[in-house]
Amino acid sequence: MARRRRTLAKEIERFSCELISNVTDMDVSKLNRISDSPELDINFRNDKDETVLHVAANEGRADVVALLLSRRQDIDVNAKADGKTPLMRSIIRGHYDVLEVLLLQRADYIQVNGEPGSRQWSPLHLAAIERLA
Repeated sequence: MARRRRTLAKEIERFSCELISNVTDMDVSKLNRISDSPELDINFRNDKDETVLHVAANEGRADVVALLLSRRQDIDVNAKADGKTPLMRSIIRGHYDVLEVLLLQRADYIQVNGEPGSRQWSPLHLAAIERLA
């Protein structure tokens, strides 16, 4: 029984890694079918500590972002490597359609990243720097 659980856990991890690495080219209808799979951990993190939502926001895939949020993807998750949320990434990359989707779904635009004592930025700070505010 324990061996079967380990095998299943490895399969779920492989499946989730494959999803993250293919999100930029993936057809939304295919992603919709995949995201219905009970094997998929929608909040899985890759080796860069990114979720599918981070990658989709970074690549400007508003359609994928909307689908992931409808599947209860954590909207304000920080990537530990750079401390950025999907909202921050969409601002930095200038993906205004993704920014709109995230804000309409109530992404936190005040949450700061960084360690206490270091420079901390919120999405609102980044928008001001990028002259979006």
